[in-house]
Amino acid sequence: MNECSSRRESVSSIASYLDDSPYVPPQRAQRIGVSRNKINYRPPTFPQLIVDEFLPRRNEYRYTDLASPSDEIRLLVLHPGRYDEKIECSLMTVLSSDRKLHYEALSYHWGGDEPTKEIWIRSFKGSFQGKAVKNFRSFQNIAHYVKPHKFYIRSNLYAALRQFRDTERELIYWIDALCINQDNQQEKNMQVLKMADIYSKAYNVCIWLGEGNEQSNMAIDFIPSILNLSQFDALINDQNMLKHWTAFADLMRSTWFSRRWVVQEIVYAREATLHCGSATIHWADFADAVALFVTNLDTISTWLLASRDYSKGLNVLGHVPASGATILVNATSNLFRKSNNGYILEHRSSLETLVSTLLTFGSSDPRDTIYALLSVAKDTTSHPGVPLLTDPPSPTSSYHSAEESVSLTANYTKNIVEVYKDFTSFCVQSSRSLDIICRHWAPSERKKPFTVKESLRLGKMKALLEIAKFPSWVPRLAESAFGGPEEALNGRKNGDSLVGHPARRFYSASRGTDADNIRFEEYPIERSVEIRKEQQKPRMNPTTEGDNYKEPSQNETIPVALAHDKRTDSADTIKATPETFGISMFVHGFQIGTIASLSARLAEGMILNESLRMGGWEEPDDDSSVKVPDQLWRTLVADRGPDGNSPPSWYHRACLHCFANRNNTGDINTAVLIARGVPTMMVEFLKRVQSVVWNRKLLQSENGRWFGLAPTRAEVDDIICILYGCSVPVILREHRTHTATYFEFIGESYIHGAMDGQAMSGTWKEQEYELR
Repeated sequence: MNECSSRRESVSSIASYLDDSPYVPPQRAQRIGVSRNKINYRPPTFPQLIVDEFLPRRNEYRYTDLASPSDEIRLLVLHPGRYDEKIECSLMTVLSSDRKLHYEALSYHWGGDEPTKEIWIRSFKGSFQGKAVKNFRSFQNIAHYVKPHKFYIRSNLYAALRQFRDTERELIYWIDALCINQDNQQEKNMQVLKMADIYSKAYNVCIWLGEGNEQSNMAIDFIPSILNLSQFDALINDQNMLKHWTAFADLMRSTWFSRRWVVQEIVYAREATLHCGSATIHWADFADAVALFVTNLDTISTWLLASRDYSKGLNVLGHVPASGATILVNATSNLFRKSNNGYILEHRSSLETLVSTLLTFGSSDPRDTIYALLSVAKDTTSHPGVPLLTDPPSPTSSYHSAEESVSLTANYTKNIVEVYKDFTSFCVQSSRSLDIICRHWAPSERKKPFTVKESLRLGKMKALLEIAKFPSWVPRLAESAFGGPEEALNGRKNGDSLVGHPARRFYSASRGTDADNIRFEEYPIERSVEIRKEQQKPRMNPTTEGDNYKEPSQNETIPVALAHDKRTDSADTIKATPETFGISMFVHGFQIGTIASLSARLAEGMILNESLRMGGWEEPDDDSSVKVPDQLWRTLVADRGPDGNSPPSWYHRACLHCFANRNNTGDINTAVLIARGVPTMMVEFLKRVQSVVWNRKLLQSENGRWFGLAPTRAEVDDIICILYGCSVPVILREHRTHTATYFEFIGESYIHGAMDGQAMSGTWKEQEYELR
């Protein structure tokens, strides 16, 4: 058979997809019943290790623009072939409104490697190119194929295509990296808006965790046993099953669970199957297994601690409740209210709620911290019961009031700070609250410069992603309770946020006032690049020489005229560019005090004796006179229980027991006390203390008027403020330059006696604060 006739047969085969005869989808994993299942072991597979040296790779395939990006999508036709044969596929354009579409959508982790894996994409000649297919017969009018064109993809997607490819027939997929022209920003903006629709119309979503191994096979084969409830109690108390539980926990740590886009990809899926190499399981069964595992984690952990084979104990599992798998399983059941047949009736969560709670999910593009959740939030999605939002303001506007009606849509022509400003403004307008600036949600700034490879790949996008420093009113995810996605499994890093859940505020420091008259303005930065103190030092001159030189603080600008340029060994003033402008946020409130003293950092919940004395603790003369000062024990729990309600009365008694069990130096080591096996109620109290004080500092204001908790970055002479619309007091730091006075936002604080609006009745001087 010659090449031409084989191509025509392939066209005819693809055409059957669009004919009146239905497309028969491949068989995927079905739900597990309630019958008893035994553990089956798969032989280990060892994928061949291929090391790709970096060589410039140029795609031969060229996309044809969609005629209407808002109405059309591309689908990938994966041609048949054996596992080790080269991958060939075709891209066809279809109308997204076509109800006859039958395809699967792929959900996977892109990975950080360069696109070095070679596939071949076939293009069509004739008038069909770039036009949507209306029916099967229009596809049959194609005369013939031109030769396939080379295209490079990343290794994880390449592995997925090899695994999913059938040996006999074409399969139809929607895959973002291939079905969207990633170099066309206008198309990308439009297609991102359609992703929820694309995933909801797919008859199945294939979740690709990566190439399997012995551990992942063991974990997936173990799931049917977890779901066998008649033997579940025996399973969690059998030490011989510990290796299976640790394998399952390892599966939950797959990188797919750290992707931000997976949230919408899985919540909109009608059906979903999870794949790891050749092993597969239905998503609903995996989700049930995760829920059962987390519910019984304490029992399993107890066995692990007692096992000689797992001397690391809990570290083997990691901090499971903070894992992406646990959060995703919980979120998928709570984000929507659905009908009996699976249709979405109501979106339950606001964008602020989603961004500030789905913290363990990252993205390669920091702007997707926001954009990946737009289609899931109730206040950014057009659906019954929610009015359409108005158009966004002009991109050239340097002033924006929170009183203006504003929508939030994906716009990849904006840089990171512009996107985060839009999000902050949107949250302030939607909630009438400033609490968003206290929630730690933003990924950290990029610390390393782009490599040559990354710069070539990003092209014009590089300038939009290359932001040296975020404004201080953009709170960093690294300062959240469990840090970023790569840190969450290592356990607690900081205390919990004091502002609580967006739908329910725990405090009312500003007594329910609204965040009115909030505005954003651009200001010129006196430098063109961020000068990192550990890499470059200012030139010596009369203003910086000798003992009078002071290291710049975190948010202080260094004039370009003083910057040492390593490339030219000179101090050149560079012309202002869009990157040399920052964005200020203007808020209103009043100062209630200044920090006069700070304790040492309460690292890992360790409260030193000096810190206790700072809170008013004095050694009693006898046991009958032991009493912990009210301001001290209430500050240690932020005057709330874990549910945000007033602390139970027995907290004071539990605190007394903790003081009675201090170590030889008078310190309270909360972790040691918990591990020692103290009474259950003491453990509950100590866990509450840890969630509040972890990595914070105790503060005292001038004249001892205020006592409380401050962020770890707080310093003496920082000011304590009440901002209108913010439910908790905040710490600010004043900066003065020759052109302006502005403030750095340090973070939220607990101030005993000022959390429920008491300071609002005082006579304070109201002020506008420019936050940079």
